[in-house]
Amino acid sequence: MMDQLVLHKEYWTFERVSRELKYDPETGELWWCRPGRKRIMDRPAGCVNPKGYKVIRLGGRLYRVSHLIFLLIRGYWPEDEMDHKSRQRSDNRVSNLREASHIENTKNKSLFSNNTSSVAGVDRFRNKWRSRIKINYKELHLGLYDDFEDAVDIRRAAEKIYFGEFAPNWEGAHNATCE
Repeated sequence: MMDQLVLHKEYWTFERVSRELKYDPETGELWWCRPGRKRIMDRPAGCVNPKGYKVIRLGGRLYRVSHLIFLLIRGYWPEDEMDHKSRQRSDNRVSNLREASHIENTKNKSLFSNNTSSVAGVDRFRNKWRSRIKINYKELHLGLYDDFEDAVDIRRAAEKIYFGEFAPNWEGAHNATCE
């Protein structure tokens, strides 16, 4: 399987991909350069997969648009994963993309659907607000607080310390207040 992936990446070089696709940095979309079977010239290339990532089929294989854009901008395939800074998987503007290891990529993730406080790593525990953070697959307890805002502030400070540039930017996110 890995050999097959390497062969595909060796075949789909910058030169080959740039003959097939052009990148619009304003929208983050890839467009077909020439018509072909099932290629629509007046629309962005590809579609959104069930996980929310834009993908394009080249040579019978699906590729994430973010990886193809990285190839077109940098001239080589990303070593590992691509992180979407805004956590919007279909936003492929180059300003929103960065190469990341799997661990770095997990630091900048959206809230889980079962989150009850609307803040990652903060939840109710024994009539207090518990703050915690996961570092390299190990959970670090940050404390129990009477005040929700104190627990959130501690969590945000820990994100900056432990996650660095991959700390989530929650400025644009929904900030709920709990009664």
